[in-house]
Amino acid sequence: MGNVRTFAMLDGDNRPSSFYRTDIYQDVVTYKPNPNAGDDGEPAEVEDTRELNQAIPVDAIEITKAQWLDALNNPGNRIWDAVKEDFVPVPLPPLSERMPGLRQAAFDTAMAFGNRITDQVERKWSNIERASFTAQEIEAKAIIAGETMAADAMLPTLAAHKNISAAEYAQQVLDNAATYRQLAIAAVILRRGADDLLSDTIDTPEKLSEAMDQLRQQAAQFVAQFGLKME
Repeated sequence: MGNVRTFAMLDGDNRPSSFYRTDIYQDVVTYKPNPNAGDDGEPAEVEDTRELNQAIPVDAIEITKAQWLDALNNPGNRIWDAVKEDFVPVPLPPLSERMPGLRQAAFDTAMAFGNRITDQVERKWSNIERASFTAQEIEAKAIIAGETMAADAMLPTLAAHKNISAAEYAQQVLDNAATYRQLAIAAVILRRGADDLLSDTIDTPEKLSEAMDQLRQQAAQFVAQFGLKME
């Protein structure tokens, strides 16, 4: 079979689109009688002509094994440089074209991180509990104000379940409500910080990195303030 040769077809952008190796697409070989047949084990026929397999396109370029492996290991990121006669990395598009994608990726990362933090807060209560927060706060304010509660009011029953007075329980509800509002304020600030990452004024990777660092610092303060975790 001889040495294995490797060929590549290039697309319109000089990217490799397909490869052909002569150990797969074997050469077409013709033979002729060997005039020395029978002497010292000589074969009856010897090679006469050898041509490339017609399955290999005539305009395919021949490349080395190393170039073939480089292209395989960097799919979509190699183009053929006819001057250097080698594959080279695909040039990056202008920074102005890359920045929108970089900003969007930073925004998505920030939002996913922020959601993991706020999820810690949400997991503390069931959906039905959170739905009752406004009603509980209204009842708590009424109890603190000394108003008479309706027979079906929630807080007196919940307070009795905890073996504390309705006034004590009402104060806990108001304290929790105040904390929840602070959490909401902090979450909105983080969200706005994430939105700011999409601004066209962030036109370099360095500015984007600086904006991300600032947002991380805000998130760290938020986490520390409310005893959460940086998940």
